[in-house]
Amino acid sequence: MSLAVVESTEEVELINNYFDTTQGNSSDAAWTSATARVGLIPAHWASSGLRITEFPAPVQGPWPSGAGSSPTYASYNCVTIQRVCVRPPHTPIPGCFPAQTQFNYSPCDVQRRYICEKNI
Repeated sequence: MSLAVVESTEEVELINNYFDTTQGNSSDAAWTSATARVGLIPAHWASSGLRITEFPAPVQGPWPSGAGSSPTYASYNCVTIQRVCVRPPHTPIPGCFPAQTQFNYSPCDVQRRYICEKNI
């Protein structure tokens, strides 16, 4: 597995485990990472406190440095990943705050990085 943009070890492990579990071994995959506004979409909650969300391709750039602008990345499975984000009760304007286990509100509509898997 290679990353076009350096991710944290924690994120790499979570992403790799996710694809290993859902789609088999991902060791023969190339990865790219960028930021996109994907809106409010269903999420899978990870025990590590990071949320990973799968959504269907195609996706659009901007592509990160090192990934180029190749459209080949746009036709593969993608996920978003971010820290758990909740909206505390009685908050007039939705926002992202430190997570508390007793609150599970709708995900905030924020910029999220997406990770795409491309089999090679």
